[in-house]
Amino acid sequence: MTERKSAEDGLQEDWMTPTLPKLPAARTEATAQRSASETMAGRFSALWRVAWPHAPFAAVFLLAIVLLTMNITTPWQSYHEDNGLLFENAAINHIRFGLAFTHGQDYFDTSVKPTIFTPGAHFSDGTYHPIGVSSAQQFQYLLTGPVHPFLYGDHPPMLGLTIAASLLTFGYHFWAVRLVPIVATLIALILFYLLMLLLFDRRVATFAAALFATFPIMTYYGRSVTQEAETLCCVMGMALGYLLWRRTGHNRWLIGVAACVILGGAYDWPMFYFCWILFFLDTLRARRVNWRVALATAGAGTAIFALAITQIAWASGWSLAHLERQFFFRSAPIGLHTWLHSLGGFNLLDYGLWATPAALVALYFIWRVFRREGLSLRIQYVLLFGLGGLTHIVVFRQAAYFHDYWQIYLVPFYALTLGWGGSELAKVLAKPTARWLAPLRIAPQSTIMVTFAVLALVVAWPFIYHFYSFGAWPWTSSPHLLLSLF
Repeated sequence: MTERKSAEDGLQEDWMTPTLPKLPAARTEATAQRSASETMAGRFSALWRVAWPHAPFAAVFLLAIVLLTMNITTPWQSYHEDNGLLFENAAINHIRFGLAFTHGQDYFDTSVKPTIFTPGAHFSDGTYHPIGVSSAQQFQYLLTGPVHPFLYGDHPPMLGLTIAASLLTFGYHFWAVRLVPIVATLIALILFYLLMLLLFDRRVATFAAALFATFPIMTYYGRSVTQEAETLCCVMGMALGYLLWRRTGHNRWLIGVAACVILGGAYDWPMFYFCWILFFLDTLRARRVNWRVALATAGAGTAIFALAITQIAWASGWSLAHLERQFFFRSAPIGLHTWLHSLGGFNLLDYGLWATPAALVALYFIWRVFRREGLSLRIQYVLLFGLGGLTHIVVFRQAAYFHDYWQIYLVPFYALTLGWGGSELAKVLAKPTARWLAPLRIAPQSTIMVTFAVLALVVAWPFIYHFYSFGAWPWTSSPHLLLSLF
């Protein structure tokens, strides 16, 4: 009896023991699940609150992608797209012959090179391709055809190497070659937007970014296979890193500045103008030399310049005769009237009929700010982008007479001044329009700036449409012929 009772007690204890902690454990698990879901929802909500104010820029960014990727798979056919064939050839020669042969420098094929002497002159099927080879066969020809390589050596080596990496990664396609400048242009757009956010506010930043993305020169040459897009991207990185250093004082941003200078200098020569101009502006503002800034800008630029010259000399058999001839040819004097007339025509094509007059009006507002603030950060960036954009076309006058895409370095200047000046003008116009827009709960200044951006795109669209629908850049410097585009 006693044993039976003890057994029953044992069963009862065994039955009760595991059930006691079950209810609290279930509650804890449910609570943990609710807490995790609430945390996830909170994180998403916080991320949405951060991202939503930048939705207008996201729309601008998507528009930039659309404009830059038009006809991305077509062969080289538009004006100055012979550059795409040339640097595609240089990249394939890196792959075909190896870096031990090319020394990292661009080698062109003699069957490709003649196209550079006849820009705008297409072959029988309307596209650029090696002599006697159709566009559909050019990749196979450049990979396996007869060997006629000769050294180019006019620029630092990074563009051909980057395109070679893109071809090895994505395959031998025209879009894989164009992908390099397109990605660089989109990164430059993001960096420019962040720079404008730190200097101004979201309205100015979005408006300036919209101009940056829709200037005809950017929509066309932002995907051109030349060194300009990649170098401009590095200039934007340098400018943003310097601003972050000024705001925070953390030296890691100067390391980023130096990295952008080195990378940009490995792409093309204008990087050296921008880094030295930034150094001089910083010295002028502080009225003393900051050696950390000097090392990150002028120091890094001088080092990579010397390295680029040494690399070209090494690839050329320790001779700079070709580079010297190119320097003196491209910087040769040209009649002032002829040069200015050509640049003026290019400017109308590149930025539209309205941009230069509007920039002059914007500079008036900026001049008023300069009288009030002195050499502030915002004024410093206007000078950096203006002087940097002009230096290349002033130093190399002969080449600027032919290479209209060199004016792409003025894009940040135009976008910044028009974005800033447009904001100041919108403030003036917002007061008389506020009484009509207030009942609709619409911010007058934002409405006016959106109107400005739409009008800028409408005015630029005939140029953009002409580039992509007819497949050629209108080769003229006459404003009268430009008016016919409308």
